[in-house]
Amino acid sequence: LVMYYKMLGVMESKGRKVSYFWITPGIFFEFGRIIKDETDPKLKKKYRIILWSQVGLIPLYMIGMIVLFGLTI
Repeated sequence: LVMYYKMLGVMESKGRKVSYFWITPGIFFEFGRIIKDETDPKLKKKYRIILWSQVGLIPLYMIGMIVLFGLTI
């Protein structure tokens, strides 16, 4: 959740319109465009880590929820 808010903060500072309540796939594509347009290599690397951490957490979260639901039945 912290990484997600960090990503949205970067997007907002770059002038993009963000919503802190709705998560859509377009957010990740837009953040990818920000990474593509960034000229500072250090920031570009930092932004890539944030993006891929978020993308990697999605399946992990889903697997965790399936396991939790499976254990409660």
